[in-house]
Amino acid sequence: MSRCWPLPYSGLPAVLAGLSMMCFTIGIIATLFNNVAILAPSLALGLVLTLLSAGRSADVTSDGVVLSYGFPVVVMRYVVRDVVKVLDIRRLGRGALVRHFKQPLLVSLALIAMPLAYLAIEAPHLDPTYLPMLLMPTFLGITFQIHAVLTANSYRRFVIQTMVILGLVWISIGLAIAITGWGVLSSSLLTAVRFFISVTLLALAIVLYVTLGGKRHVVIVESSDSRFYAVGTLSAEDVKRLVKRILEVMARNA
Repeated sequence: MSRCWPLPYSGLPAVLAGLSMMCFTIGIIATLFNNVAILAPSLALGLVLTLLSAGRSADVTSDGVVLSYGFPVVVMRYVVRDVVKVLDIRRLGRGALVRHFKQPLLVSLALIAMPLAYLAIEAPHLDPTYLPMLLMPTFLGITFQIHAVLTANSYRRFVIQTMVILGLVWISIGLAIAITGWGVLSSSLLTAVRFFISVTLLALAIVLYVTLGGKRHVVIVESSDSRFYAVGTLSAEDVKRLVKRILEVMARNA
């Protein structure tokens, strides 16, 4: 099904996705040291791991649910046989993702902690213009935590509120520059430009994450050996079609 794809929330894909986020976080911290020897390999490895763990397709066959990972070529394929339960996360209560998938939760906690630990150690020597860039992983970790514990409707409200706050922040920055000039940020134009690059990266991360997270629908598939797999879809209609096909296969194999 072209509009359905597996999410890297369990098994080896979850491990690879978690390691990729760690690599990107290390790369961000390395930029603060101007350490190219760490920055380049961290970002390169993070990109490779992200592509390896990316969900490619989720297909329902007579054998079960086939989950393929890897881009641009498939490198991992899981066949979920003997499906015993299919759950639409929209119909579940708060904390559904947390109850079924622990690995992404642990990764998000690490993403929150790593920049904060660096900040606690290096705060007196840290250039404040790098602060938005440094806190990107922390924000994404917190956003995933919120996404994991809220219902779909509550998360949509969070998305709207986040976008409103983001817009107000940008308006405030624009007014500050218009009234006081570049000097409000720094005596150096280069420092000011660096600040806006950091804020822009943070803003893009916010927009991308909350937009994709807010629109995505998640279906949880449970196998007979009590393993859980997550499948993302683009719409509620895709959820219905996916669940219907899985239930048909379950009925035939019963």
